[in-house]
Amino acid sequence: MSKNADIPLLRKAYACIIQGFCTLPYNDDLIYIRHFSPIEQAEIDEEHLAVLNEAKKKGLPSEEDKLKDLAKEGLWTKEDEVDIENKKFYISSDESTKRAEFLPSRVEELNKKIQEGREKLRERLAARMELIGMTAESFASQKLNEIYIYKSFFKDKDFREAFFTPEEYDDLTREEIGYLINLYNDRIKEFQDRNIRRIACAAFFQNYYSLCEDNIYNLFGKAIVSLTFYQSELATYGRYFKHIIANSKPAEDILEDPDKLIDWSNGTQNTKKLLDDNKPQGEGAAMAIVGATADDLKKMGLKKDTGEKSFQEIAREKGGLSMEDIMKLSGIQR
Repeated sequence: MSKNADIPLLRKAYACIIQGFCTLPYNDDLIYIRHFSPIEQAEIDEEHLAVLNEAKKKGLPSEEDKLKDLAKEGLWTKEDEVDIENKKFYISSDESTKRAEFLPSRVEELNKKIQEGREKLRERLAARMELIGMTAESFASQKLNEIYIYKSFFKDKDFREAFFTPEEYDDLTREEIGYLINLYNDRIKEFQDRNIRRIACAAFFQNYYSLCEDNIYNLFGKAIVSLTFYQSELATYGRYFKHIIANSKPAEDILEDPDKLIDWSNGTQNTKKLLDDNKPQGEGAAMAIVGATADDLKKMGLKKDTGEKSFQEIAREKGGLSMEDIMKLSGIQR
C-alpha cells in the first residue's frame, strides 16, 4: 500500500485522537474505547501495582527469582543476561551515532544495523520469556490488559455508562476476555507511536497545526493537563515537525515519512555544523567530504568541484592520494 493510500486511515486516526475515543463493533453493539489522560493512566498503574504486590504475597515467584533458578539449572545464565544488555547497548550506541551522522548513505547503513540489532534482541527476549514462564510480573501484565478493557469500554461517547457492569464482566469466560483483549489490541495499535508521528508530519495535520499558533488549547479545546496521551504525543510531534519543515525544504518523499524526516533533519544540521567548522578559505574554494557518494552530495544539497566524484573514485583514478591531494580536494590551504 502506498503512503498516499494510507492518508484516509491517518485522517481517521486523527479524528479519533481529537475526539478522545475510538469505536469498536462488538456483536450487535458499538463499544466506545476511551483514550486515557495521564491522571486516568496513573490510576490504572496503581491498580497494576496492587495486583503485582498481591501476586507476590500469594507466592508467585518474581522474575528475578525465576532467573536465579534458571541460572542454577544452567538454562539461562548471567552471560545470557549480559548478552541482552550488550545488544541494548549496541543499539543505543548506533542510534547515537546516527544522530551525529551527516552522510545519507551512512544513515541508511546504521538504520539497517539498528533494525537487525532489534530483531536479534527480540529473539533473545522471546527465548528468555519462554524459559521464565509465569511470574508475578507476567501475571500482573495479563491482569493489566483486563483492567484496560474494563476501564476503557463504554456504551456512549461521553463515557457515562460502562459497557460492562462489574457483574457482567465477572461472568465473562476466559475465552471471551481473551477475545476482547485481542479486539482492543488490534484497534489500539492504530495509535502506535509511528502512526502518530506520520499524522504529525502529514500536510493535512500541519495545515491545522499552523492555525493554532503553537497554542495547544486552540488545537484540542482543553487544558494540557486534560489531554489524552495520544493528544499530547501528537501535539509534541506536531510542533517538532513544524519547526523542521519551516526551517528547511525536504523532498516530498521525505515529508511523507517521519523516520526519514528526522534522519534528514539531523543530517542537515550535522552537515551545516561540518561546513561551518571546516569552512574552506580563499575565493572559489570548495570542500570535498571524505566518504560522500554522488547520491550523498545530491541529498545533502552540496555540489563538489570534482565533477561529483568521491575521494575514493579520485584515489582509484590517480592510484592513491597524497596529503597534498586531500588538502587540495578539501579546500584546505597551508
